[in-house]
Amino acid sequence: MLSWLRYTPRAILLFIGWMKSLAKIWVFCFLGIACSCGKKSSDSVKFNNREIEEMLFSSIFSEVETIILETIPESIIGEISLIRYSDKYLYILDNKRSNAIFIFDLDGNFIRKIKGGYNGPGSLSYPDNLSIAGDYFLVYDSRQNKVLKYTLDGIFDEEIYLKEKNIYSLDMISDGERVLFFDFYSDPSSLFRILDISGNIIVNEKFSDNEYKVISGRRKPYLSLSIDNELRVQIPGSDCYYLYNKSGRLKKSCFDLQSEELFDPNSLVNFYDFYFKVQSLEATILRGEIADFMNLSLFTVQTGRSVILSVWDKINNTANPVKLINDGKTICPDIEMLPIYNVGNSEISLDFFPADLIMIYFNSPKKEALLNFFEENEIEEGDNPIIFRLKE
Repeated sequence: MLSWLRYTPRAILLFIGWMKSLAKIWVFCFLGIACSCGKKSSDSVKFNNREIEEMLFSSIFSEVETIILETIPESIIGEISLIRYSDKYLYILDNKRSNAIFIFDLDGNFIRKIKGGYNGPGSLSYPDNLSIAGDYFLVYDSRQNKVLKYTLDGIFDEEIYLKEKNIYSLDMISDGERVLFFDFYSDPSSLFRILDISGNIIVNEKFSDNEYKVISGRRKPYLSLSIDNELRVQIPGSDCYYLYNKSGRLKKSCFDLQSEELFDPNSLVNFYDFYFKVQSLEATILRGEIADFMNLSLFTVQTGRSVILSVWDKINNTANPVKLINDGKTICPDIEMLPIYNVGNSEISLDFFPADLIMIYFNSPKKEALLNFFEENEIEEGDNPIIFRLKE
């Protein structure tokens, strides 16, 4: 009994020491897991600027939907700037000629026109962007720095003045739950910020990633959604996409295009100087438009003045120029570049005025099929654009 008591304190001390060591190991493991969970990963995408590869529509798209828009005096569109869809309607923004929003159903029947050019409460001056959010669509009026909210069939509901929320936006997007704004200029220490419609800062990407910042001029889009509904950001002067979910930045994917050597890192660059240098040096840069699909993404690069459609193989993390060939029965032309505004999750929308389609197919074997299509559908050269909605 006395012998056992003699060794008990030592055993207790050894046990306490062992528990302390175990606790240290657990803490280090926990910190390691926490650090790895919060780590901002970065991918390098190899861009092979070889001869343009041809791919068939059928290798990407399962459906090409043709929408013939009704043409009546009230529905005449001057130029399509943006196309968005809800479950029942399609919304066309024309802020270059008509300065209006046109609403059609998905069969192309005209529903309503919302005209811009007016100032004051409840009025629309310059519709710069629109997004679908639940049972409403929202229009960003950049001249009055406000968002106007409408029911899906185009009835005005309310307006939100963004100045009151300290939002000065260059782009707007909805992920179905939130309406988000891209702020490029308000904070000089930030590369960019993303805010929700209440003015809460969702993303504050600091100006510290060895990128230069193009500080004037406008080229959209800046914001897009991945196939998993994650937020993607691309800015002028950067060959990178930043990807975020609700927990923060997931990763940064950068294309090896050498444009980062055009200017000194972390410098402020005038927009016009940037594009002059790109064009004069025939440099290759990443543009903003991107359409995301299951295993690949379509995007465009600009080399000098030329804009080239490219494909990003997300499995092998490689990219190269591409031309999409229509091997289906529709009259949709081949695709050699993406429309800036009209890309979305797993789909692309193209639009062509009838007269432009005739010019495209003037010396093509498809010309006869095109003219037959016009005759069957009573389409005239001066009618509204025909929309092709290409879905994965």
